[in-house]
Amino acid sequence: MKCLERVAASHDLIVTMEENVLSGGFGEACADALKVRGSRARMLHVGVPDVYVEHGSVAQLKKTLGMDADSVTARILEALNEAQAGGEA
Repeated sequence: MKCLERVAASHDLIVTMEENVLSGGFGEACADALKVRGSRARMLHVGVPDVYVEHGSVAQLKKTLGMDADSVTARILEALNEAQAGGEA
C-alpha cells in the first residue's frame, strides 16, 4: 500500500490495466484503497467492461475493447491533456 500511496503522491495519473472485468478488479481495488486514505489521485482503468464480448482473436478483442497499445496510449494522452486543460496537477 505504501508503494501505491507514493505513486499517487508523485504522479499526475495512475493507470491500471487488467485483462479482466473492471468491476471488482485490480483498478477498482486500488482506487478504493486510495480513496479510504484520502487520496485524490486521478486514475484511468483499462480493462474489460461488464458487457457481453463477442468472440474473436486476442488482438481483435483488445482493439475492440480499447486495450491494444494504440488505444491505451491514446486514452492516457487524452486523460493527461484533460488534466492540463482543467488546470489540475
